[in-house]
Amino acid sequence: MIIVLEGPDGSGKSTLSLQLEKDLGATLHRSPMLPSQEVFDFVTEEQEYHAERKELHIHDRVTWISELIYSRALDRPVRLNLNKFNHYLDLPQIVVYCAPTGINKMDVDVGFKAHKSKDHLDAVMRNHTKIINMYEGFMGSNSVKFTGYIRYNWKHKGAYRELLDYIRGITCVV
Repeated sequence: MIIVLEGPDGSGKSTLSLQLEKDLGATLHRSPMLPSQEVFDFVTEEQEYHAERKELHIHDRVTWISELIYSRALDRPVRLNLNKFNHYLDLPQIVVYCAPTGINKMDVDVGFKAHKSKDHLDAVMRNHTKIINMYEGFMGSNSVKFTGYIRYNWKHKGAYRELLDYIRGITCVV
């Protein structure tokens, strides 16, 4: 099973992933930049493989969610095999939607995103509101399809403890 951290840039996914890795003892996987279709397909297959394992894995983004949002928001072709989309949604996964409530463009720390190109970050910054709106729409319409789903906002007191309790309740991780 995988714990998927999704949400727009600046919503706290990377910081949360490090804390969850420590507290749950799960293996963390960060999605790399996906420069080619071959790399994209490999990462998608790897994420699918981890979802089907008994071990708990944390993924800072998965291709079947973030690719749909970012490709459409940034007006680029979708690289995901859309014929398998429902299969991806049915995989054993807890989706932690790092909600954008209270974030703004200033929360997107460009220095922390050295693994992303300047052109990509510039496009994200220009389309940040559009990306947030697309995430809100996607999560609102698909959240019931996931094995588990929780909306998380790091700015709310007690949110992390609630998140840990929720994940442990589904995965039986102590």
